[in-house]
Amino acid sequence: TYRQAVMDLVFELVSNRDVACLTEQLIGGKGELFTHSANVAYLSVLVGIELETYIVQQRQRLDNEQARDITALGMGAMMHDIGKVGLEHDAHHIHEIDTLKDDATDEQIESYRDHVLAGYQMLRGTRAPASATQVVLTHHQRWDGKGFPDMSGPTNKRIEGTQSGSKIHVFSRIVAAANL
Repeated sequence: TYRQAVMDLVFELVSNRDVACLTEQLIGGKGELFTHSANVAYLSVLVGIELETYIVQQRQRLDNEQARDITALGMGAMMHDIGKVGLEHDAHHIHEIDTLKDDATDEQIESYRDHVLAGYQMLRGTRAPASATQVVLTHHQRWDGKGFPDMSGPTNKRIEGTQSGSKIHVFSRIVAAANL
């Protein structure tokens, strides 16, 4: 099951020319960005396989076959930090906003927070599945409503503030946990 999920993921990452270009940028990025992204994708796909029944329950709008397909989960996990590709080296190495050192500048923090919107814009211009694009945008939303970004801008004010609880897409919740 895992091998098939990874094969489907790799196919999706290279068959769409626009996504393949983003994948190439991720591989050629600074530092350990590709390794981190691959690890998050690996963990997310494993968790997705294990939680198949839960994922199907959470994706009620889809038929069972579509709901259990975790290719978009893997793609979103792989691309979750694509917005960091152009960041300054210092901000790029900040892996989690909650663990920022006291000496981080406001500019570094803001640059770090902007990676979700930058990545969302990059992936949105491709034919990537909407749920993968959603992961890139919302992988820093938190169950308790903390996190970022404010969803007002990306959703044209259909969603105000941050999301919380089960309003966060199940794939984003899985990637957030794997990312930590």
